[in-house]
Amino acid sequence: MKLPVTSIRLRLMLMALIGTVIAIGLSGLALVALFERHVERRLNHELDSYSLQLAAAVEINPDGTSYLRGEPSDPRFQRPLSGLYWQITDLASQKTLRSRSLWDSSLVGHAEPLIGGQTSLTMADGPADESILLHERSIIISRDDADRRIQILVAVDRAELVSLREGFTYDLIPGLAALAGLILLGAFIQIRSGLRPLEPVRAGIHAIRSGQATRLDMRVPREIAPLVEEVDTLIAAQEMQVARARDRAADLAHGLRTPLTALASDAARLRKKGQDAIADDIEALSQQMRRTVERELARARVRHGLTAVQPVSLQPVANAVIRTLTRTPRGEMIAFDNRVEAHLTITMQADDLAEILGNVLENATRAAKNNIVVEASQNTTETVIRIADDGPGLAAEKVDALSKRGSRQDESGGAGLGLAIVKDILDAYEGRVEFSASKIGGLQVTLSIPSHRKRPFMP
Repeated sequence: MKLPVTSIRLRLMLMALIGTVIAIGLSGLALVALFERHVERRLNHELDSYSLQLAAAVEINPDGTSYLRGEPSDPRFQRPLSGLYWQITDLASQKTLRSRSLWDSSLVGHAEPLIGGQTSLTMADGPADESILLHERSIIISRDDADRRIQILVAVDRAELVSLREGFTYDLIPGLAALAGLILLGAFIQIRSGLRPLEPVRAGIHAIRSGQATRLDMRVPREIAPLVEEVDTLIAAQEMQVARARDRAADLAHGLRTPLTALASDAARLRKKGQDAIADDIEALSQQMRRTVERELARARVRHGLTAVQPVSLQPVANAVIRTLTRTPRGEMIAFDNRVEAHLTITMQADDLAEILGNVLENATRAAKNNIVVEASQNTTETVIRIADDGPGLAAEKVDALSKRGSRQDESGGAGLGLAIVKDILDAYEGRVEFSASKIGGLQVTLSIPSHRKRPFMP
């Protein structure tokens, strides 16, 4: 049976419900059947008792006629069509004695008389066309001239049996319903207890996904242990593959560094010879190649470093980036105001944080006139960094284009490629970047980084 249910708990509860309903239903039918057999047996004993009383009361007159010395004391035998009947037939003379309850009807036993001392219980039609239980007994009374075979029939209306069975069924239903409820409650507790060991596994995987752990490494029931081992093995294999990919990217970047340095030297020699246009083209090309290499290195570092991320202090990283920029010709002319509080931390690799701040602050340095302000705030879910400059800013349509999710400025080179690197890193941490007018007159870049990732990083 295929169940379209995705929850294991619901599937198990549904199966428990189906099994309980089937088991309780079959048990109810079996109990009712057993009760009916018990009542039939009890009625048979009662009829047999009446039959023995009648057998003891049968006498033979000297003239050979039979008579009954005394009837059973049950008053139902005296009430017409009461549902309880007796009949005595002398098979030799065919003389019949019957209870008043039979009125003008008769009971019909076996076509072939039973052997003396035998009894039987059958179902038959009664005097009021009702279904009756018919108890038949055959006795032999010895006389000097001959033995007399006597047939004794005692019957009871089966309506009494049906009434008792229905009453038992009605009384049984609440009990079976309560039993089903207890079984389902026990099944729920059992299922919940049985699935509880999966919760630490889920929490452990979440910790790995959010960068708080590198392995599951937990004590679990032996049925789940192979799953935990396979997950840890898969993580280790992925880490090795990513590490190799990062190393190859780093080797490629280092391999390109020498040619790029040679291009810069060639551009300088051309400039000395007065060929400024060619030198500018070569420098622009080498700069774009350098930024592309930096972007790929950032991507490789992000892919490798998101397995376990420890909180890093935000203020020292911002100060380090600012000190580097102040050594540039443009940075010497800008006043940097770092208002980030010392206690703020961010769940991100320090190199990734420096890459983001470096690119955004470098762009701000190019655009600013005199001042750049760095601020940060934090709540339970994310850290927000705001970098504002007093430059000319951007037109509203350009701000909207920059803020659009997934927008890329790769083709522009320079600041555009730096922004692409920022967005790549933020995507890995499920963060976002927004652009707006700053309070000091230029552009404000807002970086929002969640405290924990909700999904694993997909390269």
